[in-house]
Amino acid sequence: MEEPIVRVEHLSHRYSVQWAIRDINFEINQKGILGLLGSNGAGKSTTMNIICGVLNQTEGTVYINGIDTRKQPVEAKKYIGFLPQKPPLYTDHNVSEYLTYCAHLRLMDDWEVKVAVESAMKRCGIAHFSKRLVKNLSGGYQQRLGIAQAIVHNPKLVVLDEPTNGLDPNQILEIRELIRELKRKLFLGMPGQGITIAVPVKSVGGGKTLAYLSGEQSPKYTPELNFDYELILAIANEGCTDLVMNAARAAGATGGTVVHGKGTGSHSAQKFYAVSLASEKEIVLILTKTEQKTAIMRSILKEAGPDSPAGSIVFSLPVTEIAGFGFTKEEE
Repeated sequence: MEEPIVRVEHLSHRYSVQWAIRDINFEINQKGILGLLGSNGAGKSTTMNIICGVLNQTEGTVYINGIDTRKQPVEAKKYIGFLPQKPPLYTDHNVSEYLTYCAHLRLMDDWEVKVAVESAMKRCGIAHFSKRLVKNLSGGYQQRLGIAQAIVHNPKLVVLDEPTNGLDPNQILEIRELIRELKRKLFLGMPGQGITIAVPVKSVGGGKTLAYLSGEQSPKYTPELNFDYELILAIANEGCTDLVMNAARAAGATGGTVVHGKGTGSHSAQKFYAVSLASEKEIVLILTKTEQKTAIMRSILKEAGPDSPAGSIVFSLPVTEIAGFGFTKEEE
């Protein structure tokens, strides 16, 4: 049975002598939008603050994705995005700077941050205001920015405490539609999301085929297969994935996943690929549109190829099937 994203057991909290909430029990499954309703003073914000780790409960236990928030608070918070009643905005930053700061607070890897920030701005409809100071945004767009900071690290649980509070009727409708859109759509290039794909090997870049990808010679054959997306794999020396990702992003890549491994190739393979396959390796996986594939591979080979410190070899796999996160998909 799938672990619920939130499980609350016998939750109670007391301010001084008065109980704000008493003996609450509930579970939240992995998908969907839920509303917590109640009159003023009923304990809605108290409950949300406890779930998100802002407030320590008097009694009871909260589990986030099976993790006890009291025993492992840092680990549990990795799965949570939170927008309190008053968005935690730094008004002297511009939009991009603020979200970059929030991404670093979430302990995201440096190479992930730029992609995550761009994706969060796009999802929340504020990309065109990336260089605008936060204090110069309207109330509705400040609220969008607050939601963007809550989802920048792509959490499993997003908690919004009165996200339409203080907005005019049109802004309320816009924020409600944004929340529905965030539920309905999944986007390519968000770090931290799983994806399963089926692929046949299509082309290789590295060693002898470097000349082809560099445009110095024609390919010996043209693959007959035609696919909308491809998976680029770059096998690089340990500690050099930033070189690979910087080169890939310069050619239009939106993100990647790093897998650690160890080469076990033969001596002849070492000579062919011009790298030592016995050393520790890191594999960068980049999912991209087919028309962008060649440019990204060329950029990686130019900046992080066999003759660079990264010693990368690169090959692409056409994607035939997809299951999981990563693509825009309407709910059925």
